[in-house]
This record gives sequence, C-alpha cells and structure tokens, in this order.
Amino acid sequence: MWSLDLIADSAADALRARDAALREEHAVYGLDAQNELYFHPLIAEGLLAAGFGVLREQPFPHEWFRKLRPDKKKSALALPLPRDRQRCDLVLTPEPNQTLDDSLKTEKQRREEAAKLEGSLFASLPTSDIAHPTSHIPPESCFYLELKLCGQHTNTSGVPGPNRTYTSDLTRAPLADLKKLAEDHRIQHAGVMLIVFTEGEQVARHDIAILAHRVLDRNWPISSPTLRSFPISDRMGNSVCTVCLIGMRKP
Repeated sequence: MWSLDLIADSAADALRARDAALREEHAVYGLDAQNELYFHPLIAEGLLAAGFGVLREQPFPHEWFRKLRPDKKKSALALPLPRDRQRCDLVLTPEPNQTLDDSLKTEKQRREEAAKLEGSLFASLPTSDIAHPTSHIPPESCFYLELKLCGQHTNTSGVPGPNRTYTSDLTRAPLADLKKLAEDHRIQHAGVMLIVFTEGEQVARHDIAILAHRVLDRNWPISSPTLRSFPISDRMGNSVCTVCLIGMRKP
C-alpha cells in the first residue's frame, strides 16, 4: 500500500527543485544552511504532488494512554491536555483531504455524552459508538513520517565548518524517533526520513549503513534504507544531499 520508493522520490524531487531555485536566484545560503522546520512544508508539497494526502504535526494516536492520571475531582482517570501529546512531523493519508480519527477526541466526546445522560433513564445506554465523518480514516491506514536533518558541514555562529556533532546527529535523533513509532501499537506504517548533507555520496552511504546496523542491533524490524542522492551547490563543504527513508516493518 505504501511505496517507500515513491515517498523517497517525491521528497528528493521537491528538494532538488528547491536547490535549483536557490541556485538560480544566487542565494547566499543553500539547503544545507536551513533548519529542520524549513523542510517540513517542502517535503509536504512534494508528497502532495505525488497524490498523497499530507497532515502536519499530528498527535501520536495511542501514546496518550500512558499519560492518564487519577482525577482528584472525579473517579475516572483524567485525560491529558492536547499540548502534552507527542506529535509526528507528517502523516500521509491514502488520498488528499482525509483527516485522522483521534482516539483521545473520541474518548472525550464519549465522556461528554455520558455526562449528559447521567441521572437520566438513558444513562445505561452505550456511548462508545460515535459516528465519524466519512473523510476520517483510522491511524492504521496512514503512514507516519518523522523528518530529521544533519550535515557533515554546518554553520556555527555564522561560520561554516565541520560539524562536530555530525555522528550523534545522524544516529541519536533517528533512533529516538524509530523507538517512538515502534511503541505506538496503532501505527502500522511508519518511517524516519533523514536529509543528509555530505562532501560526497559515498560518505552518506557509509554513515547511513552504520545507523542501519545500530537499529538492527536493537532488533527493531526495519526495511533496508531507501536512498536518493543528488548534487547541490557547495557553499560550505557539502556537495551532495541524500534523502534516506528507513521504514518500520510491523507484524
């Protein structure tokens, strides 16, 4: 249902087009000088052009259950606040203009319905079967995508040079994101996309292979990294951008 090749191609095409635009306008700073949030709308646009539906900053569907706590005013457990929920960078839906079913919103609505019926003749009626708009789809049908950025050379206080935290940037954050995706049992299709800027393509392939082995050492079920590389204008030491998509294989 979800083609990692198509997702990676769509992202790489969007970044390649933006790099060409920056080169044409003689921009001082290239793609490798941007922060991570700069790439969210770029990748989203590329995925939309490929025919996917794309939702940004969506909450993880099931992790909120771990944040339930006793409600001092009521006997039931208190629901977490929206701001307390972890969020995924991009969620792909099979078709555009679809929205996600949210189990937290459903539970909140169920409790509100139960409160309205409390003390009435209808208090014993079930409130769990709440109708959803036809455009809503379950999280199990979507693809959850986390984005991460790292560069072999970066700007530090405005001065370009080697990135001293390159190795940890390439491994630590992607591993944390893969762990979050693996732990939410309602997420069935997911992946982490790394946007890596390096001196050459072989550097990126070598370093990404190290990351993949570290994931496999944890016995996490992942697909082989899907890689797309293309040249960029060298402004600070990076001459290649590599899009790496590591997909989760869930049983």
